[in-house]
Amino acid sequence: MEERLIDEEYGRGVKLKKTKDGYVDVTDAALDELEEAEGEEISFEFPVFEEEDDEELAGLSPEAAMELRQKKAEMAREKREEYERLCAEGNKLLETGSFKAAELKFERAIGLDEKATEATVGYWRSKTADFDEAEVLVEEYADEGTENMEFDLGYEAITEIGKQFREKLQVKYDKICEEEESLMEVVTAGQERRKDTLKKRVIKTSVAFAVSCALSVTALVFAIYYGLMNFTVSDDRYIVTTIVLVAVFIVTFVAFGICTNKFVNACRIKRANGRLSSTEEGARVEELRNYKEIYEYFLQN
Repeated sequence: MEERLIDEEYGRGVKLKKTKDGYVDVTDAALDELEEAEGEEISFEFPVFEEEDDEELAGLSPEAAMELRQKKAEMAREKREEYERLCAEGNKLLETGSFKAAELKFERAIGLDEKATEATVGYWRSKTADFDEAEVLVEEYADEGTENMEFDLGYEAITEIGKQFREKLQVKYDKICEEEESLMEVVTAGQERRKDTLKKRVIKTSVAFAVSCALSVTALVFAIYYGLMNFTVSDDRYIVTTIVLVAVFIVTFVAFGICTNKFVNACRIKRANGRLSSTEEGARVEELRNYKEIYEYFLQN
């Protein structure tokens, strides 16, 4: 007896066993019974071919399709050789310190390979003078974040950079941490110094806001009241009072608007005092923290 294993259309394995009656499908429950029979089992594995997704092969003869495949394979081989050649030339230029020339080589190589890990690492080595100027790369992605950087460079390239230039990156990272700590002391002291002043300003403007609001509403209510009273009498006894109250309302309403504006601004400035970006030193701290995030990403990989 011999047993064969073939693939159906959807990749399900089908096991056939040769008996005196011919080949029998033994993938179902009958397999248990047939396995008890004596005989040598032979398994065959058929190669699985990748599906052709190239529309150029549609309608071609087998010979033409084979020729097209060989042509594509040759083009891919030449492309790979060109990639390796450019990377090798770029690496030699890096050894001599010709960073600009090396950058051009690696920039051309990046478009020739899907991952282009070596070319990407070489490109940024060139741009940063072997990471003596690592801030060139860090500033490039400080605002965009690590996700965009990983998308552009690739995780493998980031990992390789972190391994090769860990010491240089660590030195840059430590300097940024020192600068951040120093600036934060200045920022914190300034925030605390302004805190009491701004709090007093908010209280003062809130009182003026409340008083002007109350006066304005009171004047409006009395103006309406005496205005309506004019319709209940036959003489003009309430006309002057009404006019005066309307004038008072207009003045107090303008004052209310001014006090409201001052109160809102005082509250806004008080809130801004708690944000780093409200001062030049604080904005620099935020920038340094973005840099730190990039450096940490390299150092952790």
